[in-house]
Amino acid sequence: GAGNGWEWGVQIPYVNHSGGSLDGFIEDWHDIFGLPQGGRPAAPRNRLRYFYQRNGVTQLLLTEASSGMGDVRLSAGWQRPQRGDTRLAIRGSLSLPTGDSDQLRGSGAEELALWLSADGEESWFGLPGGLFGGGGLLLMGRGEVLADQQRRFVAFGSLGAGVRVLPWMRLKLQADVNSSFYRNSSLTQINATAVQLLMGGDLQLGRNVRLDIMVGEDITVHASPDVVFHLALTVD
Repeated sequence: GAGNGWEWGVQIPYVNHSGGSLDGFIEDWHDIFGLPQGGRPAAPRNRLRYFYQRNGVTQLLLTEASSGMGDVRLSAGWQRPQRGDTRLAIRGSLSLPTGDSDQLRGSGAEELALWLSADGEESWFGLPGGLFGGGGLLLMGRGEVLADQQRRFVAFGSLGAGVRVLPWMRLKLQADVNSSFYRNSSLTQINATAVQLLMGGDLQLGRNVRLDIMVGEDITVHASPDVVFHLALTVD
């Protein structure tokens, strides 16, 4: 934070592409909850293969593990003075092409995002809770990943609810959505709106320390990752 409702930040991501080891767990998860497998049993487990071919020409192929820095993001925001139980903020970010686009660790271009976020207090089953959400627009420069099919603008948003079941624990349910980053394809993976459901909560580890734990499931199959594990430690 910077005082007077202003905040700023820098994100330096580390990106790793590897075959992984969770294919068996993911298949079992989908079986337990009766979710579609989307062809998983027919593919080799723990294989790394990003492949896209268009009109007989290979546009993208990545089969070797790699890791390194992703695109650095600078962010800033301003929160309106609180009125009642509702908080409203406007935020923006600038992403710099510091990641290697050939290894799919970056886009290869600058990206500018602007969004509004809000949250308000509610009571759920006699327990304190609240609603939160937001939405905005991403403006992308001409990148180096499927450049001929890249869209100029992407819309995104989220909506969620939380309830505090213990003084130090809050459960949360959240839906995230974004329009497609690319066009001119019949593939869901390339040209479809992505919707993801996240379930979890946060633990208050101290007066100013919070740990968020979330698991994400793809609602639009193939348009978003099968499963996402989210851990975030926040120190105010």
